[in-house]
Amino acid sequence: MMTATDHPAVGAYLTELNRLLEGAPDRELIVDGVARHVEDALGSAPADQERVRAVLEELGDPAMIAAEAGVGAGNGRPPFLQRRSGAALTVALLTLGGFVVPVAGWIVGLGLLWFSKGWNIWDKLVGTFAPFVLTGVLVAGVTLFGGGFTHLAVLLGLLLGAIAAALFLLRRFHEGAGV
Repeated sequence: MMTATDHPAVGAYLTELNRLLEGAPDRELIVDGVARHVEDALGSAPADQERVRAVLEELGDPAMIAAEAGVGAGNGRPPFLQRRSGAALTVALLTLGGFVVPVAGWIVGLGLLWFSKGWNIWDKLVGTFAPFVLTGVLVAGVTLFGGGFTHLAVLLGLLLGAIAAALFLLRRFHEGAGV
């Protein structure tokens, strides 16, 4: 006698769900819960094709369950901002965005930085304020030593600060993290 989880359609459904949940912290708990739901819904009677199909349709697509569990787009991959490509775009906008689209490019980069779960709060603070701190240090140094290169110090500070912040953020990024 075939039980609910022995049915080929249920096995395929659970295998697909398990694959889609790869990397999810509650993967086993979710798959076990879905298997128990199928067993409870089908009861102890033999699992015929029509009843199995009806129960699986009621559960919905495994990709929807994975998406609800927080796995990006149900494809087993973390959301864009939690992947290296998202980090690279964020850092590029923080570093060069202000030059390409003055101010707005940098603001978009800041938004991506703060919405990303790939960095912790301290990383985000460094990424946000490092260019300004270095600029302040350079301007203070130029002012203290009587140089007339304040504008150059500001530009150099912003550039070096942005590069330092970019390198720091790329090194500290945690792919797929929910930090």
